[in-house]
Amino acid sequence: MSTNLHSLTRLWDSFIASVWNGISSLGETFGRTSSVELVEEDGGRFVLTGTNDNGTPLSISISPEGLISGNRPSSIQSIRRAKLRLVLRPNRFLQRDLNLPEQARGFADRILRTEIDRLTPWPAEFAIFGHRITATADGNISVNVVAADRRSLQPLIDSILTMRPLSMEAVARIGSDSATDVIVFENMGQDSASRSWRMLLSAVPLTLALALGLAALYEMWAGSIIEASYDAVQAELRQLRAGTRPIDPSVSLEQKLIQKRIEGPVATIIIEELSRVLPDDTYLTEIDLAGKKIRFSGVSRDATALVRLVESSGRLSDASFFAPTTRDATEAGEKFHIEATVKGRGGSQ
Repeated sequence: MSTNLHSLTRLWDSFIASVWNGISSLGETFGRTSSVELVEEDGGRFVLTGTNDNGTPLSISISPEGLISGNRPSSIQSIRRAKLRLVLRPNRFLQRDLNLPEQARGFADRILRTEIDRLTPWPAEFAIFGHRITATADGNISVNVVAADRRSLQPLIDSILTMRPLSMEAVARIGSDSATDVIVFENMGQDSASRSWRMLLSAVPLTLALALGLAALYEMWAGSIIEASYDAVQAELRQLRAGTRPIDPSVSLEQKLIQKRIEGPVATIIIEELSRVLPDDTYLTEIDLAGKKIRFSGVSRDATALVRLVESSGRLSDASFFAPTTRDATEAGEKFHIEATVKGRGGSQ
């Protein structure tokens, strides 16, 4: 399991690196990233090269305190968002040589970090240094260490960084050309952005997976709640329809209405019952069902016989006329008005 996880992690890291490299390549292509050199000369003067097509160098002056003067706007514009290489004169640095076995080549930097306060007059926190390794005739290695007081170089470095280069690399030029350069300071702004963006890209799938997991858990929880509520409602409805659940005064008004409607008279059933018991020569013109009282009016050839017929239905009782029976010359019968009590389930009133 751990082997598979490790393999997946390596694959994902490779994918993120590929994505970032593609983004970086596009940025360099469309952003026209340039590389420039700021080379120190005598008297605090720096010559800026690699800035324009005609090869004309630009120059600025930087004091030991880091104050920039004599700079043209084009100089700062050339440094801004460019890959800057700051080339410092060798007289700024103290040099020491170490002879080490070949096996120490891979961790020479760690050796220097622990021994720098012994090799230089400055404590480790105040030393800025770098090294260059060359092979010796006896099969060992020679480590050329260059170091300076960080407190003397930091104002210069900070001042140049205010011009916002994309990245900056400070080197000590020990010899006459770039082959002898020793890196003593790096501010790889692009690499910092790269790490930040790669971390952000790596966090995207984790965030999506977490969101999907939470959504799935919520769906399961909400589904179980809805299912339980549905089962409870169905059980209550079955009890209400069976008449096995009494009315509880603490239940909601909606539940009371449901129970009242189920236990109370149904108008369609009463109308069907009246249609069954009333004779064919009788028809209804009005029906009013209020609670357990029903009133209906109509026309019949023999209105006096209707009271007995209504009570014989088994659904109605206490039938009586609530208004006088009249005869209309335009009607072929008598106009009647009867009221009765609707019996509940099981014949109770």
